[in-house]
Amino acid sequence: MRKIVKLPEPQDFTQWKRSTPNIDYGDLQNPLKEKVRTELCKEQYYLCAYCCRPIQPVPGLMHIDHLKDQSSYSEERLNYSNFVGSCETRNSCGDSKSDKDLPITPYDDECETEIQYSAIGGIKGLTDDTIKMISALNLESVPNCWARQSAIEPFIEHLEDEDQVRTFIAYFETPSDEALPEYGPVIASFLKSCLP
Repeated sequence: MRKIVKLPEPQDFTQWKRSTPNIDYGDLQNPLKEKVRTELCKEQYYLCAYCCRPIQPVPGLMHIDHLKDQSSYSEERLNYSNFVGSCETRNSCGDSKSDKDLPITPYDDECETEIQYSAIGGIKGLTDDTIKMISALNLESVPNCWARQSAIEPFIEHLEDEDQVRTFIAYFETPSDEALPEYGPVIASFLKSCLP
């Protein structure tokens, strides 16, 4: 997971909310909804807010997830700060979270500092809150572990070369064409944990 620095909401979205009385999230339609998706992708460097799989601003490749679910927090339904882009992976990320509250969100430093990844794709929360978050998002599922392991595995043979590891970390933390590499934050976190 990577901490998201939230940007201001798109001006078109702000104007739509101001000019349209009694609206709800279900009233948000294309092309405005696509613009919101695009802005979420940009601020997340085209990675799922939860697992770091690639996302694109089109239905079927991502959805807008509400950190505070719509049924329990109706006042947050159109709050852009409550939106993140989630992948469409079944039984994972936003699909798994459903209406659960997350004790740690992608806006919190702890989403980076209190999680460890292993060479075999495992994920471990270092606090009760990160353990609950990992469980709510089903990030410890076998398919998620396999995907992370496949992403990390090519770099295992380079762990003895500290300079090479630092070069890899810089690569995975630096956006190119507004995007980070698939699982980049996961790989960078794992490689950092291997440094002396």
